[in-house]
Amino acid sequence: MPTARIPMKKIIEVLRLKYEAQLSHDKIARACQLSKGAVYKYVHLAFGRRCG
Repeated sequence: MPTARIPMKKIIEVLRLKYEAQLSHDKIARACQLSKGAVYKYVHLAFGRRCG
């Protein structure tokens, strides 16, 4: 069964919280109601190895 798609607005919010607000993946996951794995996935896809 395929996973549910995440709206682009939510992905942009994840990236904004990561790089503008400098929040941890855990705090971003709670704020956006996503798993930490999903947060890592989108940050990693957007910026490659600069994820952290």
